[in-house]
Amino acid sequence: MKPCRLPVLGLIAALLLAALGQASPARAAEEVVYQALSPKDVMEILLLNALPAELDSIPGGGVVADQRVVVSDRIAWFVYLYNCNDQGRCSDIQLRTAFSGAAPSLDAINDWNRTHRFTRAYRAEDGSAVLEMDINAEGGVTVGHVSSLIPLWREAMTRYYFDLEDRSASASASGSSVQ
Repeated sequence: MKPCRLPVLGLIAALLLAALGQASPARAAEEVVYQALSPKDVMEILLLNALPAELDSIPGGGVVADQRVVVSDRIAWFVYLYNCNDQGRCSDIQLRTAFSGAAPSLDAINDWNRTHRFTRAYRAEDGSAVLEMDINAEGGVTVGHVSSLIPLWREAMTRYYFDLEDRSASASASGSSVQ
């Protein structure tokens, strides 16, 4: 008696159909490589992460960014777009938040920067505790890659906030300044 090959062929067909299903139009759009992103592209990526956002003008002359997007989240943050071309597509993107009144010490900032990857912290001239994360699209990025960085950023931002709060509470309990 010959072995039945139909189940094997059916399995192969099912695997091929499943693989083809992975190449859906939405999935294909995630895999397009972009050399620069527009503010609209950034806002769509934020929406993929359930974060509404809107384009905003940049007040004052102290910021060198070309565009700014305000993100509606539990902690206020912005997306700054730099090195924009004539079509409004930008190769450098910066995620940024600032906590006023925190005034972290140099030791606290150095500790954060030493122990946390992908972000950088510093104290602004006004004493605010600033956290930033850069995304460079110049070599090419996909929507999926940029979208995957948003939860990483949000987690870092939350940790930074609580780290500042913990240091402030410790300093208050010991009667010293924020460390």
